[in-house]
Amino acid sequence: MVDELELMSRKSYIRKIRSFLIRLIIHLIRNKVEQRLTNSWVASIKGSILEIQDLNLKVKVSKNNYVRDL
Repeated sequence: MVDELELMSRKSYIRKIRSFLIRLIIHLIRNKVEQRLTNSWVASIKGSILEIQDLNLKVKVSKNNYVRDL
């Protein structure tokens, strides 16, 4: 039972990180294509990076990072 809960927790972290990575990549691609960067995109990019880093810190207890070098 405990193993199943840990697995569910890991999957939850992975889903959250995936969501932030998708948002981050979309804004980076839009920036490259449109050759401009709006304040809202900057805020979204920074927010995504901070959220991913925060999630990685929470997971660090198990000594595994899901995403490295952001």
